[in-house]
Amino acid sequence: MDREQILDRYEAPLRRGALSSPPAVTASGTNPRCGDVVTMYGLVEGGALSRVSFEGSGCTISQAAADITAELAEGRSLDAVRRLQPADVVAQLGGTARLDCASLALHTLQQALSGASASRSEPASGGHDIVHVHVRIDGRVQGVGFRYTTAEEAERRRLNGWVRNLSSGGVEAVFEGPRSAVEDMLRWCRRGPPGSFVRDLHVDWDEAIEHFTRFEVRRTTER
Repeated sequence: MDREQILDRYEAPLRRGALSSPPAVTASGTNPRCGDVVTMYGLVEGGALSRVSFEGSGCTISQAAADITAELAEGRSLDAVRRLQPADVVAQLGGTARLDCASLALHTLQQALSGASASRSEPASGGHDIVHVHVRIDGRVQGVGFRYTTAEEAERRRLNGWVRNLSSGGVEAVFEGPRSAVEDMLRWCRRGPPGSFVRDLHVDWDEAIEHFTRFEVRRTTER
């Protein structure tokens, strides 16, 4: 990850925001040297972290590392997250000598998990309502890997649906799955992959559920 990508993580993190606690586990940590403050949130389902997010303030490294830590931990088992090392975060950053800044979020998240049970799960709530959303993305979104990165991000969030290029130069997508995961996907779409520039994001929520069974990349369509 180069300096520009680290700044992107700092200025437009994908996983910033609080989760309700309970049911989420949470802990806060500080780094006195830089004045960094990080609060990590984790939603435990079936012995794994189904969602991870953070809030905080401080230097670029600490806040970018918090976003990276949340991404690394989400979807992993509790034991796997407990085994993560600061070197795993530093590798994603592309290296740094400021290990106290880079490791703050990981240590804080592992502290939050110290009392978590593998059987703990989130009670039924609106966050697990299955929703269907249609999205059109305009800007510099073709020729930058937008479709395939979108598919990877959707699959990582266990969403179904599709994505395709439009002949007009935009990208169109449909996401279907738990509301919380879809909302997180929309936050990613507002940023897009490195090299892209999202000018407008048009979102239409639809009550009709099509029950897709996977996420796919479709051919360009005339629109």
